[in-house]
Amino acid sequence: MGHIDNDILQHTQMELEKRFNVAVEIGRQLEEPTYAYHKHKKQYHSTRILKKIHNLRLAGYDRILALVDVDLYIPERTFVFGGADVNKKVSVISLTRLRQEFYALPDDPALFKYRTIIEAVHELGHTYGLYHCKNNKCVMFLSNTIGDTDHKGAELCSNCEKIMERKKDILKRE
Repeated sequence: MGHIDNDILQHTQMELEKRFNVAVEIGRQLEEPTYAYHKHKKQYHSTRILKKIHNLRLAGYDRILALVDVDLYIPERTFVFGGADVNKKVSVISLTRLRQEFYALPDDPALFKYRTIIEAVHELGHTYGLYHCKNNKCVMFLSNTIGDTDHKGAELCSNCEKIMERKKDILKRE
C-alpha cells in the first residue's frame, strides 16, 4: 500500500517462498491508507487497513500480506509493527519502525530487510492460526520493541513449528 521499494518486495517474496514453501505473488500497488489515518496520533489504524484488504475480495489468494510504509497503531497500544486477522487470513506489516533511521541511527539495509522478514513471518504465522509464543527466540514472540524483534529472529521455535505443520496438514485435507 503506497509506494514500497521493489527490492524489498522481491526480497520478501523470495524469503517467504522459502520459509513457507509456497508460491508468493507480488500483487498490485494499492493507494496509501488515508482512510485509516488518525490525525492526532499521526498514525494509521492497522485494523482498518486489514478490513480494507479483506473487503477488496482479492480472489485466488490463500493469504494476503500487505506491506505499508506508515506508522501503525491499535487502540490498546501506542504502536504495532503489524497486525493480522486470523479468520480472514489477511495481514499487514509496517516498514516504518523497522528502519534504523526511525531511531536516529545510521541506515542499515541488511538489518532492515531481516526485520521485514521477521515481521512478515510473524504476521503470516497468525494467518495460519499461530498465537504469540512465550519463547523470546521464536518469531511468534510478541515484539514490544525493535530490540525484541532483533532478539527473536525469523525462525519458529520447535513447539510453534509442530503447530504449524499440523495446521498445514489440516489445510491440505480441506
